[in-house]
Amino acid sequence: MHLTPEILAATYDWLRALPPFRRWKLPPADEVEFAVTSSERSHGDCLVIGDRIRIRVSHRTMSYPSVLARVMAHEMCHVYADKRGEEETHGRLWKKAAAQVCKEHGFDPKEF
Repeated sequence: MHLTPEILAATYDWLRALPPFRRWKLPPADEVEFAVTSSERSHGDCLVIGDRIRIRVSHRTMSYPSVLARVMAHEMCHVYADKRGEEETHGRLWKKAAAQVCKEHGFDPKEF
C-alpha cells in the first residue's frame, strides 16, 4: 500500500470525527506531524512532547486500509493518554481508551 503523510493525516482526521475519538478533543491533523517510515518491525509509533505530536507509520507493514485504520487508532490512543499525563507506554489510560476503540470499531484487542 502506498502511503504518504497526506494519507496518514486524512486517516487521522477521519477517525477523529468518529466515536470515541470525537469526544477526546484531539488536535486536528494540521497540528500533528505525520511521517512514513520503512520499518519492518514496527507498524507505527507516536511521540508527544508538550504540544508537539508526531505519528509515524511504516509503509512496509501496511497491506490494507483496514490495517492503516487500526494502526492509526492505536497511535491516537497514545495521543489521548500522553496528553493526559500518562508516562507508561501502554498504561491504564491507554488501555481504557484502546478498549473503547476496539469495541466501537470492531478491532481485535489482541491485535491492537
